[in-house]
Amino acid sequence: MKFKHFYMAFVILSLSYVQGLCADVSNRVGPDLQRVSVNVLAGRDQGSGTIFLSLVEGEQSAWVLTANHVISGLREVSDVIDSDGTDKRVIRYADASIIQETVISGRTVGEVKYDAKIISVDKRRDIALMRVRRGDFTSLGARFYLGRTIPAAGTEIYHCGAPGGIETGGTCSLTGGIISRIGVLIPDFGGGSEYGVFDQTDAAALGGSSGGMIALKSDGRYVGMITLGLSGGDNFHWIVPARSILAWADEVGVRWLFDMSLKRPTEEDISEIVLEHTEQK
Repeated sequence: MKFKHFYMAFVILSLSYVQGLCADVSNRVGPDLQRVSVNVLAGRDQGSGTIFLSLVEGEQSAWVLTANHVISGLREVSDVIDSDGTDKRVIRYADASIIQETVISGRTVGEVKYDAKIISVDKRRDIALMRVRRGDFTSLGARFYLGRTIPAAGTEIYHCGAPGGIETGGTCSLTGGIISRIGVLIPDFGGGSEYGVFDQTDAAALGGSSGGMIALKSDGRYVGMITLGLSGGDNFHWIVPARSILAWADEVGVRWLFDMSLKRPTEEDISEIVLEHTEQK
């Protein structure tokens, strides 16, 4: 959620580990979630995001998944005259910034900050994908939940993000809870019920948590991100679920970011990703 909108909260649930993580999963889930959580700065607005990694033409590329409303203030529209003399409307987004804390032995010892390019947004589902302009700043990315079953109500989860903004929650405050409800229709988003269906969680979150992850407590896989919350309620939030994120990824052509079994993209593939996705399926 935007930092100034305390009544909104977005949580990204599906976090994953890259290959080679410590075998003692139960002791590593929390710290590893913190390592892939970032604060997103978008002009005057703040939110949270989750890092995913992928090779692009043999080079590591770092990506951040967040909520569209966190970065929507970076949208710029200008009217230009095309080469044939016709008026043309150009839509672009200014860069966001991502900040990641360095935590050692339970203590924050520093942070890094990088610019990130907005690659694609979906206003209906409140999803935004950014590409960090430095791809090798980290060796750990999230692992997406690709299970065929929907995590049931009562499933224990973690939220990791920047509740209250970086000044209060840093970049990686960890809270716990459960998935409270499945398949809630929220007409505030989406062009119809196909896009406006979200899940619910009781994990604590505040303004600044929007776009932050929701992950399975058992193994840290990313299962969604928070989208709306009740005014004055810090533990009643709705989630953009993993299944909606995958539906968007299939439509845009970025499922490779979440499914490591798929062919890695080329720079040309990335250049063809639609900036503002509104296709009705």
